[in-house]
Amino acid sequence: MEHTDVFRRVTVTVAETLSLDLRYVHPTSKLCGDLGAESIDIIDLLFRLEHEFRIHIPSHDFNPAALLQQHPEYVEAGMVTQAGLAALRTRWPFVDLDAFAENPQQSELNDLFTVETVARYIMTRLQAVA
Repeated sequence: MEHTDVFRRVTVTVAETLSLDLRYVHPTSKLCGDLGAESIDIIDLLFRLEHEFRIHIPSHDFNPAALLQQHPEYVEAGMVTQAGLAALRTRWPFVDLDAFAENPQQSELNDLFTVETVARYIMTRLQAVA
């Protein structure tokens, strides 16, 4: 499946899930910060994407708090440590963590999930089952 097709389908699914006009959903739109998604919306989005692409999406793939809570050494004074960043890079190869690594505030983790990030994630899942 082509990346452009995956991106288009992800964009439509995001817009439908969040009841947004398609013209407001862009590749760099942050699901939570820009589009107003809350945790229940993310769960709904993942469910819809599973059905749209006929894949399984483990919920922890989009829940950074779960990984960090399991490993307290990954956060210190509200900042993700170098060990935490390394773990996130392993867990999320589809996320560009370079800019985040400059000021790795734990509270900013949800802003890493953009429409483009979700499309890249879907591409990796589709390639894994192909």
